[in-house]
Amino acid sequence: MTDTFSVPASTLLQGYLEEAGANLVALRQAVKHEQLPQVAWLAEHLASQLEGDIA
Repeated sequence: MTDTFSVPASTLLQGYLEEAGANLVALRQAVKHEQLPQVAWLAEHLASQLEGDIA
């Protein structure tokens, strides 16, 4: 059985950064295409990620 706490912190941080980066790309595309509901959701989600509220 694998313990999630045995994963190196750098690996977890890299995963969070990759996810945040992907969400930022999605946010930029939504803004470009004026998809306002997606902009609102993505902006809120990305802000929560950057604050550390979403794991």
